Amino acid sequence: MKKILFASLFFSGACALSAADLTWAGGEGDSSGFNFSDFGNWDPAGYSPSGFDNVTFENFTATVSSGDQYKINGFLEVNDLTINNLVLPDPIRFFIYTVSSGTPAINGNVFVGNIDVGGSGGEWRSPNIRGTGLDFVVKGSITVAPTNASQSNASVLTFGGTNRGGFFKSLSIGENAAVDPSTGYKTAVYLDATYAGANLELAGANLDGSTYNWAVVHGVVQMKNSADGSKFASLMIGRNEAEEYRDSHVAIGGLNGSGRIITKLMSDDSNAATSYLTFQNAEGVNTSFTGSLRRAQSDYRDNVAFIMDGAGTQSVSLSGNSGAGVVSVTVKNGTFYLNNSDSSGALVMWGGKFGAINGGTAFDSAVWRGGVFSFANHETFYGGTPDKITINGAFSKEAEGRIAVDFEGLDAADLIGHTFDLISADLTKGFSDDADEDFVAQNLLNALADFAWNGNVLQVTFSQVPEPAAFAALIGAAALALAARRGRR
Repeated sequence: MKKILFASLFFSGACALSAADLTWAGGEGDSSGFNFSDFGNWDPAGYSPSGFDNVTFENFTATVSSGDQYKINGFLEVNDLTINNLVLPDPIRFFIYTVSSGTPAINGNVFVGNIDVGGSGGEWRSPNIRGTGLDFVVKGSITVAPTNASQSNASVLTFGGTNRGGFFKSLSIGENAAVDPSTGYKTAVYLDATYAGANLELAGANLDGSTYNWAVVHGVVQMKNSADGSKFASLMIGRNEAEEYRDSHVAIGGLNGSGRIITKLMSDDSNAATSYLTFQNAEGVNTSFTGSLRRAQSDYRDNVAFIMDGAGTQSVSLSGNSGAGVVSVTVKNGTFYLNNSDSSGALVMWGGKFGAINGGTAFDSAVWRGGVFSFANHETFYGGTPDKITINGAFSKEAEGRIAVDFEGLDAADLIGHTFDLISADLTKGFSDDADEDFVAQNLLNALADFAWNGNVLQVTFSQVPEPAAFAALIGAAALALAARRGRR
């Protein structure tokens, strides 16, 4: 066994020693494209990229004698991939096509910098890595960060295609991504729009109608708009422009910073489509996103749904949404906080925690089957208006047991006798008349919580904690009452 291990280590070391830094040297292209593995397309000459080699496309203009694509075929495997200072004249697009079988991979990191798009083509002409029905893996992190302040368009990196002929079967990003020292979180994607727009497009949809996450980002997506708010970091979580009503299911390990969430799924009023975004924040990963939802195609009718299914915490604050809206929020595990300037469709609680932030949030309906409602902003209680959950429809309790309301360590000693609105609904189903039979307080300090319905508004009133002697008397009275009941039997 030791001999086999030694031989494996020797072979691995030998491969690493032969790794090279290769720069693209291909010239003008045509409609047939280049072969990724041809020795003559790389500098230094005589090399063909392997999984250990770092590959760079930098400081060149993509020109073609025929067609509108600068096309590179047969991509299989590299270590790091860099695309920077790429010039795309009108009407040229820059595409890298994978091999037709196997699992193409980027074993290291991806960096996309400045992309100069000529003519009137706009952002869509930027780099696209495309394959058909394959699994694609980026083991490290992806960074899209243009540094040219005069760049008018965004730098865009696209994985996948506009229809099933270009969809990846699955896409995995960031399993070996490093920890960002500024946040302490494993960060798989950086989208930095400090100088120009920075977009990552996960272009695909679920082919078979299933609900598995065809694209998974194994870490945090860190986003940053420009300081003046004119340049945007954008994450597209679904793209399909050929077949109506194909949902997209994508999972990420947290969303942090400021930017846009974009959807582009072909649909109409009778065939709506949904981009599902699942937050799988690991324990201790507490990320916060501020931004908007955007529908990339104004005549589509696609929307976004959020699912919280991790051990950490995700906060989302939305305003200025364009076209797309939130059609549902499902909480299974972890903690999810939301503020949305628009209604957020249906809230479905299976477990975990949910709370409103930044003044509250609204839904068209809500169903409780498990989980906790969290009210974590203590300052709002002292201001008299906690972050209320508003349900413009039915609020249904569909499971046994009391619903926990977590006050997250609120010291209510100075709030004794004050009443606060927590949840309102147009209609309640499955609740008793006595709210204390359906709700119970958690993590409340120096006060007791008395819940009551005021119409269809759930209210809490904080009351004094009995002194020890009074508390003992209450216990004694309760014991006597119980004994009397037993005696009568």
